[in-house]
Amino acid sequence: MREIIKSPPKTDNPLFGIQLCGTSFCDGSYYINRPQSKIHCFEYIIRGCGTVVSNGHKLHPREGDVYFLKAGDDHLYYSDAKDPWTKIWFNIKGSLIDSLIEQYGIADIRLFRNCRVLGLFEDFVKNVGGGMDIRSVENQNAVIVHQIIQCMAECARP
Repeated sequence: MREIIKSPPKTDNPLFGIQLCGTSFCDGSYYINRPQSKIHCFEYIIRGCGTVVSNGHKLHPREGDVYFLKAGDDHLYYSDAKDPWTKIWFNIKGSLIDSLIEQYGIADIRLFRNCRVLGLFEDFVKNVGGGMDIRSVENQNAVIVHQIIQCMAECARP
């Protein structure tokens, strides 16, 4: 198991705050359990597969999928032992995200199949620790997250 994790300086921005982001090269031991999480978790699966348990539903994200775990929910997810995930992700908080997921009608959806947003996730992670001041990082990444949520909403349409 190897991870590249970036943690920006903390701010008191109630609209949009970045906790952590990075890339995970999982193995069969990868397991995360965050009861009543205080953050939103967005993850894009680059390769492999695994399991997410959310609100009593068991989901199986795989290559090309995005999964989203909402703040306030229990976050439980783990990688498949035989075909473990490689994924890029970010953990964020703030009322902007709460509003966007409600307005786009995806607050109760956790899995978005074949959601073509890898480049946006890469841009988000690149901005963190990229030499910009934290306010600029937050502003640019808030726009990126809005674009990701728009794409997720498109992926959720039948």
